Amino acid sequence: MVFYKLITNGEVVKSYLERFGPWAAVIFFVFQILQVVIFFIPGEVIQAAGGYIFGALGGTLLSFFGIAVGSAILFYICQKFGKKLVQRFVPKDMYDKLEKILNSPKFKLILVILFFLPGAPKDSLIMVCALSNITIGHFIIFSMIGRIPALVASSFMGANLAEGNIVGVIIIGVIALIACALGVIFRKDVFKYMEKL
Repeated sequence: MVFYKLITNGEVVKSYLERFGPWAAVIFFVFQILQVVIFFIPGEVIQAAGGYIFGALGGTLLSFFGIAVGSAILFYICQKFGKKLVQRFVPKDMYDKLEKILNSPKFKLILVILFFLPGAPKDSLIMVCALSNITIGHFIIFSMIGRIPALVASSFMGANLAEGNIVGVIIIGVIALIACALGVIFRKDVFKYMEKL
């Protein structure tokens, strides 16, 4: 219960991190890494908390680099332990579908689209990418490009909430909901498009 409050209440998180003084940003950075590797906490919650505590720019940068490092660690773990580990977390039908489209010559564009697409299973994507022919360098670059819009939106929402700008929070929230709805509605069409690339 305490942990739940810690990750969902901006003031609680802020007060907690302020105890660490100049180390607060480092603690948040590590927490963002763990969020990716352990993947049981919604990423948007952490990113919004980052914006709330460190401002829109600071929160965005800390989350961006934390996610990049966390993704690289998870990528390496899955490469090292192989398909048996990945298939414990990724359903076979999803694994087969992702493996097929990621083997396209246009995998760079596909990575950007997949990580941009709202509701796409980001952790499953990292795991399947680790077992593909995609290098870790290409993976980090193009997956992070795809993540930028959602990351910025979450951080700005947190920053607006900290400033008491409810109108800004509502506007960003509505845009995010519309984007998620469109992602769900057109997900099959997007996957069909990527299968043709």
